[in-house]
Amino acid sequence: MGRVRVLSASMFADALDGVGPPSFGSSFRNASGMVNGMATKKYTVTLPEELAEAIRAEVGPGGFSRYVTQAIERRREQDRLGELVDWLETEYGPVTEEELAAAEAERKEIEHAHAERARAERVTEQQQAGQEQHVA
Repeated sequence: MGRVRVLSASMFADALDGVGPPSFGSSFRNASGMVNGMATKKYTVTLPEELAEAIRAEVGPGGFSRYVTQAIERRREQDRLGELVDWLETEYGPVTEEELAAAEAERKEIEHAHAERARAERVTEQQQAGQEQHVA
């Protein structure tokens, strides 16, 4: 059974070049091929006042545009992933219940392995801290 690999947007775009719907991989990049560090331009959008003020209160001064940008980027990624799922289902058929169950079992296995690794690291850190206290 293959392992799931978490990809950054840049790695995802690289991995999908030439795969999926036309220009799918490149849709995660701007015209210069950059994922982050894009040029900016002011736009006017209309938002519900209560929502906008709640976001402003949460993110503080200067964080509103960054919050909105990140929300739009996330939505675009979700839209592109939806397009990929549609394309994959067209090419290979829908995911079966058995495949879903196998993927969920693998996800749980990975989650458990990460939790075990984190626990082992905490124990090691605690042991090292205890040894340092005995030396001092």
